[in-house]
Amino acid sequence: MPTRKRSSSRRGKGRGKASRRVSFRGKKVDLARKGTRRGKGKSASSLQLPMEGPKTMEDVKFNSYIRKVLRKVNPSVNLNSNSMKIMDSLMKDTLHSIAETAACKMGKRKTLKPKAILRAMKHVMPRNLALTVDEHAQRALERYGRKARRC
Repeated sequence: MPTRKRSSSRRGKGRGKASRRVSFRGKKVDLARKGTRRGKGKSASSLQLPMEGPKTMEDVKFNSYIRKVLRKVNPSVNLNSNSMKIMDSLMKDTLHSIAETAACKMGKRKTLKPKAILRAMKHVMPRNLALTVDEHAQRALERYGRKARRC
């Protein structure tokens, strides 16, 4: 049986000619190039890196948000550092449990939708708290929508 030559289109395996594979945070990542053409020089400034963000939830802090809410609720009350760490931990644990429950309910879908988050929130939190949070969230979204339409 004669051997067949492999076509050149198989090289690169779907990355296309306008990308380059680099290591980013220990993973191999494809870098997209802006407006590249065959035969033209490619500058380093045309490379797009993935978005920078926190690697884990340990890097995320809710301290500033907790302070803002506390100031609105009761301006005369302050929290010391240990109390702030406890509140921060509470926020992270709640967020993690809601996200984990919502992800389990997603099935094969890749997009997390608001209904899934709402169901997970009702599953994780006590009933009256979940309903109150949902009402506040709906009101906040309505206010945001009104402000966005004005601008």
